[in-house]
Formats: sequence, structure tokens, C-alpha cells
Amino acid sequence: MSQQQGETVRLTKRERQIAELIARGLSNKQIASTLKIATVTAKTHVRNIMEKMQCHSRQVCAVTLVHESYRAKDD
Repeated sequence: MSQQQGETVRLTKRERQIAELIARGLSNKQIASTLKIATVTAKTHVRNIMEKMQCHSRQVCAVTLVHESYRAKDD
């Protein structure tokens, strides 16, 4: 997952799980329900992912994550 062109962002296993759910368009509440965690925990993970990826919105993160996922499949 790129932070800026050529730089890789390191996400934890849990952050990668949550990133996939963000890319699917799930809300924090839906992410929490899916992963059986508290909504505040999901929100914290989402915030951490957005900071690591330097995204100003979850929509930007979702687009970036989907783009990176397709790029990884092409490699």
C-alpha cells in the first residue's frame, strides 16, 4: 500500500483486515460487527490506517486500497 509513489506503508495484520473492509465500504460499526470488536476499537484502527496512509478521508483510503490491491495482483 503506497503512502506516496514508491513508498510502502506497513500495516499490521489487523489493520490489513480492516483496510480490506474499508475498501468494501463498511462503516466503523459494520467493521466492528464483522470482526467482533468494539466500535471504538474499529474507529481507532481506521484512524491509524488513515494516518499511516496519509489519507484525509476514508473514501481516499478506500480508493487507494482498491488500486493497490489490483496493482499487487498484476505484479
